[in-house]
Amino acid sequence: MANAYRRNKVAGGDTRRQSDEVKAARAETLLANPDFRAAFEGVRAQIVLDLEATSLDGSPEVERRVLEYVRQLQALLEVKAKLMEPLTAALLKAGRVRSE
Repeated sequence: MANAYRRNKVAGGDTRRQSDEVKAARAETLLANPDFRAAFEGVRAQIVLDLEATSLDGSPEVERRVLEYVRQLQALLEVKAKLMEPLTAALLKAGRVRSE
């Protein structure tokens, strides 16, 4: 971190602004990466496939399994939202807008 500060300071620019620009550029790169999006979609697709393959017979075991799939889907959404927060914040702080 100290090296990045020195590097920016030597360049003569606003250290905080350059840091915001670097963070925004990294956020854009990650959000544009198809593997990043595919990772979430792959996990979600597998959970949905498992859910669809579950035979609903009304047994307590099946009910528990279905509830667990729903919890997995909800947790996946929460994880994705938590990962997106700093990326979106970096873009906003640098004044960049990203359309979905």
